[in-house]
Amino acid sequence: MQFIKHLWFITLICAIASTKATSFSFLHAYILPRNFMDLPKEDRALLRDLILLNHPPEDWRQGNPQRPNPDPTYDVVIIGAGMAGLTAGAALFKEGIFHIKLFDQSPQGLEGPWKTYARMRTLRSVKDIMGPALGIPHLTFHAWFEALFGAEAWKQLGKIPNDLWMDYLKWYRHAMQLPIENHCTLVSLIPMQECFELEFQQLGQPLLVKARKVVLATGRAGFGGPVIPNFVKHLPKSVYAHTTENIDFEALKNRRIGIIGVGASSFDAAAVALETGVKSVDLIMRRNHLPNVNKFSSLPYKGFNYGYCQLSDEKRWQFMLAAFDAAIPPPMEALKRVEGNSNLRILSNTSISQISYEDSQISIETNRGLYSYDFLILGTGFHIDGYQQPELQHVIDHIALWKDRLPYEIIKTHPKMGDFPYLGPSFEFLPKKPGTAPYLKNLYCYNYGATLSHGLLSSDIPAISIGATRLAQGIAADFFVQESDWFLQCLKEYQEKDFEQEDYLFIIE
Repeated sequence: MQFIKHLWFITLICAIASTKATSFSFLHAYILPRNFMDLPKEDRALLRDLILLNHPPEDWRQGNPQRPNPDPTYDVVIIGAGMAGLTAGAALFKEGIFHIKLFDQSPQGLEGPWKTYARMRTLRSVKDIMGPALGIPHLTFHAWFEALFGAEAWKQLGKIPNDLWMDYLKWYRHAMQLPIENHCTLVSLIPMQECFELEFQQLGQPLLVKARKVVLATGRAGFGGPVIPNFVKHLPKSVYAHTTENIDFEALKNRRIGIIGVGASSFDAAAVALETGVKSVDLIMRRNHLPNVNKFSSLPYKGFNYGYCQLSDEKRWQFMLAAFDAAIPPPMEALKRVEGNSNLRILSNTSISQISYEDSQISIETNRGLYSYDFLILGTGFHIDGYQQPELQHVIDHIALWKDRLPYEIIKTHPKMGDFPYLGPSFEFLPKKPGTAPYLKNLYCYNYGATLSHGLLSSDIPAISIGATRLAQGIAADFFVQESDWFLQCLKEYQEKDFEQEDYLFIIE
Protein backbone atom coordinates (compact mmCIF):
# COMPACT_ATOMS: atom_id res chain seq x y z
CA MET A 1 0.00 0.00 0.00
CA GLN A 2 2.85 2.37 0.75
CA PHE A 3 4.26 1.72 -2.73
CA ILE A 4 0.87 2.41 -4.32
CA LYS A 5 0.47 5.56 -2.26
CA HIS A 6 3.64 7.00 -3.76
CA LEU A 7 3.23 5.52 -7.23
CA TRP A 8 2.14 8.78 -8.80
CA PHE A 9 5.00 10.65 -7.18
CA ILE A 10 7.45 8.15 -8.71
CA THR A 11 5.71 8.43 -12.11
CA LEU A 12 5.90 12.20 -12.03
CA ILE A 13 9.58 12.23 -11.15
CA CYS A 14 10.31 9.78 -13.98
CA ALA A 15 8.35 11.95 -16.37
CA ILE A 16 10.24 15.02 -15.26
CA ALA A 17 13.56 13.26 -15.72
CA SER A 18 12.70 12.61 -19.36
CA THR A 19 11.39 16.11 -20.06
CA LYS A 20 13.45 19.07 -21.13
CA ALA A 21 13.95 21.60 -18.38
CA THR A 22 12.46 24.47 -20.34
CA SER A 23 9.06 22.81 -20.63
CA PHE A 24 8.16 21.72 -17.12
CA SER A 25 8.77 24.81 -15.03
CA PHE A 26 5.52 24.55 -13.12
CA LEU A 27 5.88 20.79 -12.53
CA HIS A 28 9.36 21.54 -11.21
CA ALA A 29 7.88 24.14 -8.86
CA TYR A 30 5.38 21.61 -7.53
CA ILE A 31 7.27 18.36 -7.32
CA LEU A 32 10.92 18.80 -6.54
CA PRO A 33 10.65 20.84 -3.32
CA ARG A 34 8.24 18.48 -1.54
CA ASN A 35 6.60 15.09 -1.52
CA PHE A 36 3.80 14.70 -4.05
CA MET A 37 1.41 13.44 -1.39
CA ASP A 38 1.87 16.67 0.57
CA LEU A 39 0.25 18.65 -2.24
CA PRO A 40 -3.36 19.80 -1.85
CA LYS A 41 -5.89 17.33 -3.19
CA GLU A 42 -6.94 19.61 -6.06
CA ASP A 43 -3.30 20.00 -7.20
CA ARG A 44 -2.59 16.26 -7.08
CA ALA A 45 -5.59 15.48 -9.28
CA LEU A 46 -4.62 18.15 -11.79
CA LEU A 47 -1.01 16.97 -11.96
CA ARG A 48 -2.21 13.46 -12.77
CA ASP A 49 -4.24 14.86 -15.67
CA LEU A 50 -1.26 16.81 -16.95
CA ILE A 51 1.03 13.78 -16.92
CA LEU A 52 -1.57 11.67 -18.75
CA LEU A 53 -1.86 14.41 -21.37
CA ASN A 54 1.94 14.78 -21.66
CA HIS A 55 1.53 18.39 -20.63
CA PRO A 56 3.50 20.50 -20.99
CA PRO A 57 5.00 19.28 -24.26
CA GLU A 58 8.57 19.88 -25.31
CA ASP A 59 9.63 23.31 -26.53
CA TRP A 60 9.55 22.42 -30.23
CA ARG A 61 11.31 25.67 -31.18
CA GLN A 62 14.25 25.15 -28.84
CA GLY A 63 17.61 25.54 -30.56
CA ASN A 64 16.46 27.99 -33.22
CA PRO A 65 19.37 30.44 -33.63
CA GLN A 66 16.82 33.18 -34.28
CA ARG A 67 15.84 32.79 -30.62
CA PRO A 68 19.02 33.17 -28.55
CA ASN A 69 18.61 31.87 -25.02
CA PRO A 70 18.01 33.80 -22.84
CA ASP A 71 16.23 36.12 -25.26
CA PRO A 72 15.09 39.49 -23.89
CA THR A 73 12.31 39.60 -26.48
CA TYR A 74 9.27 37.54 -25.44
CA ASP A 75 7.66 35.30 -28.01
CA VAL A 76 4.20 36.38 -26.80
CA VAL A 77 3.06 39.09 -24.42
CA ILE A 78 -0.54 38.95 -23.23
CA ILE A 79 -2.14 42.20 -22.08
CA GLY A 80 -4.60 41.28 -19.34
CA ALA A 81 -4.51 38.50 -16.77
CA GLY A 82 -8.23 38.07 -16.23
CA MET A 83 -10.04 34.94 -17.33
CA ALA A 84 -9.30 35.41 -21.05
CA GLY A 85 -5.63 36.22 -20.48
CA LEU A 86 -5.12 33.27 -18.13
CA THR A 87 -6.78 30.88 -20.56
CA ALA A 88 -4.74 32.22 -23.46
CA GLY A 89 -1.51 31.80 -21.47
CA ALA A 90 -2.35 28.24 -20.44
CA ALA A 91 -3.33 27.41 -24.03
CA LEU A 92 0.05 28.64 -25.28
CA PHE A 93 1.80 26.41 -22.72
CA LYS A 94 -0.33 23.53 -23.95
CA GLU A 95 0.92 24.15 -27.51
CA GLY A 96 4.57 24.21 -26.42
CA ILE A 97 5.07 28.00 -26.40
CA PHE A 98 6.66 28.99 -23.10
CA HIS A 99 8.57 32.26 -23.56
CA ILE A 100 5.55 34.39 -22.68
CA LYS A 101 4.53 37.01 -20.14
CA LEU A 102 1.18 38.34 -18.95
CA PHE A 103 0.75 41.94 -17.78
CA ASP A 104 -2.24 43.28 -15.86
CA GLN A 105 -2.97 46.76 -14.55
CA SER A 106 -4.69 45.50 -11.39
CA PRO A 107 -3.17 44.21 -8.14
CA GLN A 108 -2.85 40.43 -7.83
CA GLY A 109 -6.21 38.88 -7.02
CA LEU A 110 -8.24 41.73 -8.54
CA GLU A 111 -7.72 40.97 -12.23
CA GLY A 112 -10.92 41.07 -14.25
CA PRO A 113 -14.30 42.29 -13.00
CA TRP A 114 -15.18 39.62 -10.46
CA LYS A 115 -14.22 41.48 -7.27
CA THR A 116 -14.47 45.02 -8.61
CA TYR A 117 -17.29 46.18 -10.87
CA ALA A 118 -19.11 42.84 -11.36
CA ARG A 119 -21.68 43.57 -8.67
CA MET A 120 -23.94 40.57 -9.23
CA ARG A 121 -23.82 37.94 -6.49
CA THR A 122 -23.32 34.99 -8.84
CA LEU A 123 -22.14 34.36 -12.39
CA ARG A 124 -24.74 34.52 -15.14
CA SER A 125 -23.56 31.16 -16.53
CA VAL A 126 -24.61 27.75 -15.22
CA LYS A 127 -22.16 25.93 -12.95
CA ASP A 128 -21.50 22.98 -15.29
CA ILE A 129 -19.53 24.93 -17.90
CA MET A 130 -15.98 23.88 -18.79
CA GLY A 131 -14.88 27.52 -18.72
CA PRO A 132 -11.12 28.07 -19.01
CA ALA A 133 -10.14 24.43 -18.35
CA LEU A 134 -8.99 23.72 -21.96
CA GLY A 135 -10.42 20.19 -21.83
CA ILE A 136 -8.35 19.22 -18.77
CA PRO A 137 -10.82 17.56 -16.35
CA HIS A 138 -9.25 18.57 -13.03
CA LEU A 139 -8.65 22.13 -14.20
CA THR A 140 -12.41 22.78 -14.24
CA PHE A 141 -14.24 24.76 -11.58
CA HIS A 142 -16.30 21.60 -10.91
CA ALA A 143 -13.23 19.55 -10.00
CA TRP A 144 -11.68 22.36 -7.97
CA PHE A 145 -14.91 22.91 -6.02
CA GLU A 146 -15.45 19.22 -5.28
CA ALA A 147 -11.85 18.81 -4.11
CA LEU A 148 -12.38 21.59 -1.58
CA PHE A 149 -15.99 21.15 -0.52
CA GLY A 150 -17.08 17.67 -1.61
CA ALA A 151 -19.54 16.15 -4.06
CA GLU A 152 -22.58 16.82 -1.90
CA ALA A 153 -21.77 20.53 -1.72
CA TRP A 154 -21.55 20.56 -5.51
CA LYS A 155 -25.05 19.11 -5.77
CA GLN A 156 -26.35 21.84 -3.48
CA LEU A 157 -24.57 24.66 -5.34
CA GLY A 158 -26.76 26.80 -7.58
CA LYS A 159 -24.92 29.36 -9.66
CA ILE A 160 -21.29 30.14 -8.87
CA PRO A 161 -20.71 33.07 -6.46
CA ASN A 162 -18.44 35.80 -7.84
CA ASP A 163 -15.93 35.58 -4.99
CA LEU A 164 -15.66 31.83 -5.39
CA TRP A 165 -15.08 32.16 -9.13
CA MET A 166 -12.25 34.61 -8.46
CA ASP A 167 -10.75 32.20 -5.93
CA TYR A 168 -10.86 29.52 -8.61
CA LEU A 169 -9.10 31.80 -11.12
CA LYS A 170 -6.40 32.58 -8.54
CA TRP A 171 -5.88 28.85 -8.10
CA TYR A 172 -5.83 28.44 -11.91
CA ARG A 173 -3.01 31.00 -12.12
CA HIS A 174 -1.09 29.14 -9.41
CA ALA A 175 -1.80 25.68 -10.84
CA MET A 176 -0.64 26.54 -14.36
CA GLN A 177 2.29 28.63 -13.06
CA LEU A 178 1.58 31.49 -15.44
CA PRO A 179 4.17 34.31 -15.44
CA ILE A 180 2.25 37.48 -14.56
CA GLU A 181 3.37 41.01 -13.82
CA ASN A 182 0.76 43.08 -11.96
CA HIS A 183 0.28 46.85 -11.57
CA CYS A 184 1.24 47.29 -15.25
CA THR A 185 -0.80 49.64 -17.45
CA LEU A 186 -0.01 49.56 -21.17
CA VAL A 187 0.75 53.07 -22.39
CA SER A 188 1.92 52.49 -25.95
CA LEU A 189 2.49 49.71 -28.44
CA ILE A 190 4.94 50.53 -31.23
CA PRO A 191 5.63 48.18 -34.14
CA MET A 192 9.34 47.66 -34.80
CA GLN A 193 11.02 45.74 -37.63
CA GLU A 194 10.98 42.33 -35.93
CA CYS A 195 8.81 42.87 -32.85
CA PHE A 196 6.67 45.25 -30.86
CA GLU A 197 7.99 47.64 -28.24
CA LEU A 198 5.56 48.01 -25.35
CA GLU A 199 5.73 50.72 -22.74
CA PHE A 200 4.00 50.14 -19.40
CA GLN A 201 3.58 52.24 -16.32
CA GLN A 202 4.22 50.07 -13.26
CA LEU A 203 3.61 51.81 -9.93
CA GLY A 204 4.65 55.15 -11.42
CA GLN A 205 7.75 53.83 -13.16
CA PRO A 206 8.17 53.14 -16.91
CA LEU A 207 8.71 49.55 -17.99
CA LEU A 208 9.81 48.71 -21.54
CA VAL A 209 9.18 45.25 -22.98
CA LYS A 210 9.66 43.71 -26.42
CA ALA A 211 7.54 40.93 -27.89
CA ARG A 212 7.24 39.17 -31.23
CA LYS A 213 3.52 38.78 -30.78
CA VAL A 214 1.03 40.66 -28.59
CA VAL A 215 -2.40 39.43 -27.48
CA LEU A 216 -4.92 42.01 -26.24
CA ALA A 217 -6.94 40.04 -23.68
CA THR A 218 -8.44 43.23 -22.30
CA GLY A 219 -12.03 42.24 -21.68
CA ARG A 220 -15.35 43.89 -22.37
CA ALA A 221 -13.92 47.42 -22.54
CA GLY A 222 -10.84 46.42 -24.53
CA PHE A 223 -11.71 48.02 -27.87
CA GLY A 224 -13.18 51.40 -27.03
CA GLY A 225 -13.73 51.70 -23.29
CA PRO A 226 -16.89 52.74 -21.41
CA VAL A 227 -19.46 55.03 -23.01
CA ILE A 228 -19.67 58.43 -21.32
CA PRO A 229 -22.57 60.33 -22.95
CA ASN A 230 -21.86 63.89 -24.07
CA PHE A 231 -24.64 65.27 -21.88
CA VAL A 232 -22.70 64.08 -18.80
CA LYS A 233 -19.13 65.10 -19.63
CA HIS A 234 -19.47 68.69 -18.38
CA LEU A 235 -20.48 67.54 -14.87
CA PRO A 236 -17.92 67.40 -12.04
CA LYS A 237 -16.46 63.89 -12.01
CA SER A 238 -17.27 63.65 -8.31
CA VAL A 239 -21.02 63.38 -9.05
CA TYR A 240 -21.09 60.56 -11.58
CA ALA A 241 -19.43 57.22 -12.33
CA HIS A 242 -19.67 54.51 -14.95
CA THR A 243 -20.68 51.08 -13.68
CA THR A 244 -17.15 49.84 -14.47
CA GLU A 245 -15.65 52.26 -11.94
CA ASN A 246 -15.10 51.81 -8.24
CA ILE A 247 -18.14 53.41 -6.57
CA ASP A 248 -18.17 54.20 -2.87
CA PHE A 249 -21.75 53.21 -2.11
CA GLU A 250 -21.25 53.86 1.61
CA ALA A 251 -20.73 57.53 0.79
CA LEU A 252 -24.07 57.54 -1.06
CA LYS A 253 -26.22 56.57 1.93
CA ASN A 254 -29.45 58.60 2.18
CA ARG A 255 -28.83 60.16 -1.22
CA ARG A 256 -30.92 60.15 -4.42
CA ILE A 257 -29.36 58.08 -7.20
CA GLY A 258 -30.15 58.24 -10.89
CA ILE A 259 -29.00 55.35 -13.09
CA ILE A 260 -28.98 55.77 -16.86
CA GLY A 261 -29.61 52.47 -18.62
CA VAL A 262 -31.36 49.24 -17.67
CA GLY A 263 -28.88 46.53 -18.51
CA ALA A 264 -27.49 43.95 -16.10
CA SER A 265 -24.84 46.25 -14.68
CA SER A 266 -27.43 48.98 -14.01
CA PHE A 267 -29.66 46.64 -12.01
CA ASP A 268 -26.65 45.26 -10.12
CA ALA A 269 -25.58 48.80 -9.20
CA ALA A 270 -29.15 49.63 -8.16
CA ALA A 271 -29.25 46.56 -5.92
CA VAL A 272 -25.98 47.41 -4.17
CA ALA A 273 -27.09 51.03 -3.71
CA LEU A 274 -30.42 50.00 -2.18
CA GLU A 275 -28.78 47.39 0.05
CA THR A 276 -26.30 50.00 1.26
CA GLY A 277 -29.06 52.42 2.25
CA VAL A 278 -29.49 55.10 -0.41
CA LYS A 279 -32.63 57.21 -0.23
CA SER A 280 -33.93 56.30 -3.68
CA VAL A 281 -32.90 54.90 -7.06
CA ASP A 282 -34.37 55.76 -10.46
CA LEU A 283 -33.48 53.62 -13.48
CA ILE A 284 -33.94 55.69 -16.65
CA MET A 285 -34.63 53.99 -19.98
CA ARG A 286 -35.75 55.14 -23.42
CA ARG A 287 -37.75 51.98 -24.17
CA ASN A 288 -41.33 51.50 -23.03
CA HIS A 289 -40.57 48.09 -21.50
CA LEU A 290 -37.66 45.94 -20.38
CA PRO A 291 -36.42 43.54 -23.05
CA ASN A 292 -36.97 39.97 -21.89
CA VAL A 293 -35.34 37.83 -24.60
CA ASN A 294 -31.56 37.47 -24.68
CA LYS A 295 -30.81 36.30 -28.22
CA PHE A 296 -27.18 35.67 -27.28
CA SER A 297 -28.31 32.95 -24.87
CA SER A 298 -29.26 30.81 -27.85
CA LEU A 299 -25.78 30.88 -29.38
CA PRO A 300 -23.24 28.98 -27.19
CA TYR A 301 -23.58 25.62 -28.94
CA LYS A 302 -20.68 23.74 -30.50
CA GLY A 303 -21.63 24.25 -34.14
CA PHE A 304 -21.87 28.00 -33.68
CA ASN A 305 -18.63 28.21 -31.73
CA TYR A 306 -16.71 26.21 -34.33
CA GLY A 307 -18.44 27.29 -37.53
CA TYR A 308 -19.43 30.93 -37.11
CA CYS A 309 -16.05 32.29 -38.25
CA GLN A 310 -16.31 30.20 -41.43
CA LEU A 311 -19.52 31.89 -42.56
CA SER A 312 -19.49 34.59 -45.20
CA ASP A 313 -19.13 38.16 -43.98
CA GLU A 314 -22.76 38.86 -44.85
CA LYS A 315 -24.03 35.83 -42.92
CA ARG A 316 -21.95 36.70 -39.83
CA TRP A 317 -23.34 40.22 -39.98
CA GLN A 318 -26.90 38.85 -40.13
CA PHE A 319 -26.30 36.65 -37.07
CA MET A 320 -24.95 39.48 -34.93
CA LEU A 321 -27.48 42.00 -36.21
CA ALA A 322 -30.28 39.69 -35.07
CA ALA A 323 -28.67 39.34 -31.63
CA PHE A 324 -27.74 42.99 -31.03
CA ASP A 325 -30.98 44.50 -32.34
CA ALA A 326 -33.06 42.60 -29.80
CA ALA A 327 -31.19 44.26 -26.86
CA ILE A 328 -29.91 42.29 -23.90
CA PRO A 329 -32.25 42.06 -20.88
CA PRO A 330 -31.15 42.12 -17.26
CA PRO A 331 -30.98 38.57 -15.88
CA MET A 332 -33.77 37.27 -13.67
CA GLU A 333 -31.47 37.17 -10.62
CA ALA A 334 -30.85 40.92 -10.97
CA LEU A 335 -34.59 41.65 -11.14
CA LYS A 336 -35.36 39.42 -8.16
CA ARG A 337 -32.70 41.20 -6.12
CA VAL A 338 -34.55 44.56 -6.33
CA GLU A 339 -38.08 43.20 -6.54
CA GLY A 340 -40.58 44.90 -4.27
CA ASN A 341 -38.24 47.68 -3.12
CA SER A 342 -40.34 50.80 -2.59
CA ASN A 343 -37.32 53.07 -3.07
CA LEU A 344 -36.83 51.95 -6.68
CA ARG A 345 -38.49 53.37 -9.80
CA ILE A 346 -38.03 52.44 -13.46
CA LEU A 347 -38.73 55.45 -15.67
CA SER A 348 -39.70 54.12 -19.10
CA ASN A 349 -40.15 56.12 -22.34
CA THR A 350 -37.75 58.66 -20.91
CA SER A 351 -35.29 60.49 -23.18
CA ILE A 352 -32.76 62.93 -21.76
CA SER A 353 -32.43 66.35 -23.39
CA GLN A 354 -30.11 68.12 -20.94
CA ILE A 355 -28.35 67.69 -17.60
CA SER A 356 -27.28 70.57 -15.35
CA TYR A 357 -25.55 70.82 -11.99
CA GLU A 358 -26.15 73.57 -9.46
CA ASP A 359 -26.13 73.83 -5.67
CA SER A 360 -24.92 70.20 -5.33
CA GLN A 361 -27.94 68.97 -7.28
CA ILE A 362 -28.05 67.19 -10.65
CA SER A 363 -31.09 68.18 -12.72
CA ILE A 364 -32.09 66.03 -15.68
CA GLU A 365 -34.49 67.45 -18.23
CA THR A 366 -36.49 64.76 -20.02
CA ASN A 367 -39.57 64.41 -22.19
CA ARG A 368 -41.38 63.40 -18.99
CA GLY A 369 -40.31 66.36 -16.92
CA LEU A 370 -37.49 67.34 -14.58
CA TYR A 371 -35.77 64.87 -12.23
CA SER A 372 -33.23 65.70 -9.53
CA TYR A 373 -30.45 63.52 -8.07
CA ASP A 374 -27.39 63.69 -5.88
CA PHE A 375 -25.33 61.19 -7.91
CA LEU A 376 -25.50 59.58 -11.35
CA ILE A 377 -24.44 56.07 -12.32
CA LEU A 378 -23.94 55.36 -16.02
CA GLY A 379 -24.98 51.92 -17.16
CA THR A 380 -24.33 53.05 -20.71
CA GLY A 381 -22.21 50.15 -21.92
CA PHE A 382 -19.05 50.24 -23.98
CA HIS A 383 -17.78 51.79 -27.17
CA ILE A 384 -16.54 49.73 -30.06
CA ASP A 385 -13.97 52.22 -31.26
CA GLY A 386 -10.27 51.41 -31.39
CA TYR A 387 -9.47 55.12 -31.64
CA GLN A 388 -10.47 55.40 -27.97
CA GLN A 389 -7.64 53.02 -26.95
CA PRO A 390 -4.49 55.14 -26.33
CA GLU A 391 -2.17 52.13 -26.67
CA LEU A 392 -3.37 51.57 -30.25
CA GLN A 393 -2.62 55.09 -31.48
CA HIS A 394 0.35 53.93 -33.60
CA VAL A 395 -1.56 51.16 -35.39
CA ILE A 396 -5.28 51.93 -35.41
CA ASP A 397 -5.27 53.80 -38.73
CA HIS A 398 -4.09 50.61 -40.45
CA ILE A 399 -6.50 48.15 -38.80
CA ALA A 400 -9.34 46.83 -40.96
CA LEU A 401 -12.84 47.34 -39.58
CA TRP A 402 -16.03 45.64 -40.66
CA LYS A 403 -17.20 48.84 -42.36
CA ASP A 404 -14.12 48.52 -44.60
CA ARG A 405 -15.21 45.08 -45.80
CA LEU A 406 -18.97 45.30 -46.35
CA PRO A 407 -21.02 47.59 -48.61
CA TYR A 408 -22.57 50.67 -47.05
CA GLU A 409 -26.05 49.33 -47.78
CA ILE A 410 -25.35 46.55 -45.26
CA ILE A 411 -23.43 48.66 -42.74
CA LYS A 412 -26.20 51.26 -42.47
CA THR A 413 -28.51 48.66 -40.89
CA HIS A 414 -26.41 49.02 -37.72
CA PRO A 415 -23.59 51.58 -38.21
CA LYS A 416 -21.96 51.03 -34.81
CA MET A 417 -21.38 47.37 -35.64
CA GLY A 418 -19.24 48.53 -38.53
CA ASP A 419 -16.61 49.73 -36.03
CA PHE A 420 -15.77 46.20 -34.88
CA PRO A 421 -12.30 45.13 -36.05
CA TYR A 422 -12.30 42.71 -38.97
CA LEU A 423 -10.07 39.86 -37.74
CA GLY A 424 -8.31 36.91 -39.29
CA PRO A 425 -8.91 33.23 -38.43
CA SER A 426 -6.74 33.30 -35.28
CA PHE A 427 -7.97 36.66 -33.89
CA GLU A 428 -5.15 38.55 -35.63
CA PHE A 429 -5.78 42.09 -36.87
CA LEU A 430 -5.80 42.54 -40.64
CA PRO A 431 -4.65 45.60 -42.59
CA LYS A 432 -7.16 48.06 -43.96
CA LYS A 433 -5.27 47.99 -47.27
CA PRO A 434 -3.99 44.52 -48.29
CA GLY A 435 -0.22 44.35 -48.41
CA THR A 436 0.35 47.11 -45.85
CA ALA A 437 1.16 47.01 -42.12
CA PRO A 438 2.57 43.43 -42.12
CA TYR A 439 3.13 43.63 -38.35
CA LEU A 440 -0.63 43.38 -37.74
CA LYS A 441 -0.51 39.60 -38.22
CA ASN A 442 1.41 39.52 -34.91
CA LEU A 443 -1.17 41.58 -32.99
CA TYR A 444 -4.23 39.69 -31.71
CA CYS A 445 -7.60 41.01 -30.55
CA TYR A 446 -8.70 38.52 -27.92
CA ASN A 447 -11.27 40.74 -26.23
CA TYR A 448 -14.89 41.78 -26.85
CA GLY A 449 -13.81 43.44 -30.09
CA ALA A 450 -13.56 39.95 -31.63
CA THR A 451 -17.31 39.31 -31.32
CA LEU A 452 -18.35 40.13 -34.88
CA SER A 453 -15.47 38.13 -36.37
CA HIS A 454 -15.44 35.10 -34.03
CA GLY A 455 -18.66 35.09 -32.03
CA LEU A 456 -18.57 34.64 -28.25
CA LEU A 457 -15.14 32.97 -27.92
CA SER A 458 -13.18 35.79 -26.32
CA SER A 459 -15.45 37.18 -23.62
CA ASP A 460 -18.01 34.61 -22.46
CA ILE A 461 -17.18 31.83 -19.99
CA PRO A 462 -18.83 28.89 -21.85
CA ALA A 463 -16.63 29.14 -24.97
CA ILE A 464 -13.45 30.74 -23.62
CA SER A 465 -11.43 27.50 -23.98
CA ILE A 466 -12.44 27.14 -27.63
CA GLY A 467 -11.31 30.69 -28.31
CA ALA A 468 -8.02 30.34 -26.44
CA THR A 469 -7.25 27.09 -28.26
CA ARG A 470 -7.95 28.71 -31.64
CA LEU A 471 -5.71 31.63 -30.67
CA ALA A 472 -2.83 29.48 -29.39
CA GLN A 473 -2.92 27.04 -32.30
CA GLY A 474 -2.90 29.95 -34.73
CA ILE A 475 0.11 31.47 -32.98
CA ALA A 476 1.93 28.11 -33.01
CA ALA A 477 1.20 27.64 -36.71
CA ASP A 478 2.39 31.14 -37.50
CA PHE A 479 5.66 30.66 -35.62
CA PHE A 480 6.23 27.51 -37.66
CA VAL A 481 5.57 29.35 -40.92
CA GLN A 482 7.80 32.27 -39.92
CA GLU A 483 10.63 29.90 -38.95
CA SER A 484 10.00 27.25 -41.62
CA ASP A 485 13.43 27.72 -43.23
CA TRP A 486 15.07 26.65 -39.98
CA PHE A 487 12.68 23.72 -39.54
CA LEU A 488 13.37 22.60 -43.12
CA GLN A 489 17.10 22.75 -42.46
CA CYS A 490 16.57 20.70 -39.28
CA LEU A 491 14.73 18.10 -41.34
CA LYS A 492 17.53 17.90 -43.89
CA GLU A 493 20.16 17.56 -41.17
CA TYR A 494 18.21 15.01 -39.12
CA GLN A 495 20.34 11.86 -38.76
CA GLU A 496 19.09 10.14 -35.64
CA LYS A 497 19.18 6.41 -36.46
CA ASP A 498 16.43 4.01 -35.51
CA PHE A 499 18.87 1.11 -35.88
CA GLU A 500 22.33 0.26 -37.28
CA GLN A 501 22.15 -1.16 -40.81
CA GLU A 502 24.95 -3.68 -40.26
CA ASP A 503 22.90 -5.34 -37.53
CA TYR A 504 20.27 -6.29 -40.11
CA LEU A 505 22.31 -7.07 -43.22
CA PHE A 506 21.35 -10.76 -42.89
CA ILE A 507 17.78 -10.06 -43.98
CA ILE A 508 18.73 -8.08 -47.07
CA GLU A 509 19.28 -10.13 -50.26
